Amino acid sequence: MASKFKYIICLDFEATCWEERDSENAEIIEFGALLLNLQSGEIDSEFHEYVQPTYRPILSEYCISLTGITQVLIDAQAKYPVVYNKFVTWLEKICDVYQLKMAMPNTRTTSYGINTAFCSWTNWDLGHYLRIDCTRHGINPKPYLKTWIDARKIFERKHPGRYTFQEALDFISIKQTGNAHSAIDDARTLAKMVLNLYRSGAEFHKVTDWKNY
Repeated sequence: MASKFKYIICLDFEATCWEERDSENAEIIEFGALLLNLQSGEIDSEFHEYVQPTYRPILSEYCISLTGITQVLIDAQAKYPVVYNKFVTWLEKICDVYQLKMAMPNTRTTSYGINTAFCSWTNWDLGHYLRIDCTRHGINPKPYLKTWIDARKIFERKHPGRYTFQEALDFISIKQTGNAHSAIDDARTLAKMVLNLYRSGAEFHKVTDWKNY
């Protein structure tokens, strides 16, 4: 039987957006991630950074209204390669401090010694946004950034149906932390959902990756 992960790295990205859907031209403008200890229920570490977009640097009014991120705020931030490297540095630090071993792209279930994986609501964060931005900036992402758990699949396996993030929260009576469409607040809210699912018996052991979603 596959063992369960002891930690989950909940993450959420916010990206540039427009009223007309154009996800291929979207750029990450906010990283939010945290290390959730499934045994204690505590958040042991967090990462939060904004990113200055380079391809389409002027935020749309729709994006500003949705995310609360202003042009003044975003203009003062580092660009994607710098923030990506900060993110990797944070990941390497928590791996060292907490003795973490991350699931890799060929890890379909946990094996001995692997005790953590990324988790996001749907496949878009690592499967789409990070992938596109890394390609745009000529970055070959770390292999472990190509592997994650889709929390929506876990939720819908536990509670059959089709849900938006907010609908899923309402179904299990969890309140949004902070502001919706804030990457760090959504990551914190996702952590509450993950913990609720884990404690109710949901299995967090299967991962997907760039080739399998």
